[in-house]
Amino acid sequence: MPGDFTLATADADQYRLAIASIPISNGAGASGYADGQFLKIGYAADTFITVVGTDGTVVRSKSNNPLLDIELTLLQSSVSNTALSVLAALDQAQPNGAGIGSFVLEDLSGTTLVLCTRSWISKPTDITLN
Repeated sequence: MPGDFTLATADADQYRLAIASIPISNGAGASGYADGQFLKIGYAADTFITVVGTDGTVVRSKSNNPLLDIELTLLQSSVSNTALSVLAALDQAQPNGAGIGSFVLEDLSGTTLVLCTRSWISKPTDITLN
């Protein structure tokens, strides 16, 4: 084969994912992830906030905001959708954070690990039908 290139294989079944002790990934083909991007994790705020004065002085402030925004996309028929919907409804119906639980994402190849001891569903999912 002409030329050198690097080849990597992405496999959604090689991630262990659980929300509030609800296993989302259950082995090969059983996760219910939607086609394409199924998980997006990003910080909820910029690490630094910059303010520029009228004289051109620049000040940056560290936000110290540790919150993450996590977006998980599942097939509508996924059993995980039902479990997460029940968790969200319980959290709304009960006082004092009945829907707060851990979030764990582990790449089984050992390159990525995201652990959050307190996570919650911030809003119910939008309903889209195709």
